[in-house]
Amino acid sequence: MKANILKKLSEIKLYLFDLEGVLIHKNNFTDEDQNRFFILIEEVCNKLSIQNKKIGIVTARGEDQFVLKLREILKCEVISSSIEKVSSVDKLVLQLSMNYDSVFYAGDDILDIPLLKKCGLSAAPSTARREVKRIVDFTFKSNTAIEIFDELFFNVNEMKTITH
Repeated sequence: MKANILKKLSEIKLYLFDLEGVLIHKNNFTDEDQNRFFILIEEVCNKLSIQNKKIGIVTARGEDQFVLKLREILKCEVISSSIEKVSSVDKLVLQLSMNYDSVFYAGDDILDIPLLKKCGLSAAPSTARREVKRIVDFTFKSNTAIEIFDELFFNVNEMKTITH
């Protein structure tokens, strides 16, 4: 990653991700995949909380069993049933006493563009719509949740070793 992106990454306090299209892909998402996903999210939440950072999911998806299970994960912010994502995230940012400079968001669709533009750092998976990839700060090489987290947080940890 470029140095300016690594610098921005080091300043992020809240990592937000769109659910469908970024962290999960609807085709063939089995019960076993769901269980692994919940474990992964919980691990990432715990690791970030040690660094006084947070993770959140922003989705247009309704309050189904999957979203309810996500809500059970401590330290994970979940915003659901939100097509107009900016106003929902505005409330969260205010509640956490943050500003958008310290917010990262990864999205993949046209509906994500307003929030992607507002955040201090934005990204998209390689499978995102072309219009989205044009406006983000960087595009992930990866497409699965575990690979995206590895790619993102490896670079955050790499930045810490460079600056300390």
